[in-house]
Amino acid sequence: MKHGYSGYVAIDVGRVPDLDLQYRESVCYLKALSQRLGFELEG
Repeated sequence: MKHGYSGYVAIDVGRVPDLDLQYRESVCYLKALSQRLGFELEG
C-alpha cells in the first residue's frame, strides 16, 4: 500500500432508518473501492 497502513477500517452507520441495509451497502462500497484501488480486504 502507498502508506504502509495494515490496520482496521471501521464502519459507523448509526442513526439511520435501516441499519442492516446501511451496513450491507457500506460493506459493498468498501469491497468495490478496495478492488478499484488494487488491494484485498480480509474478513
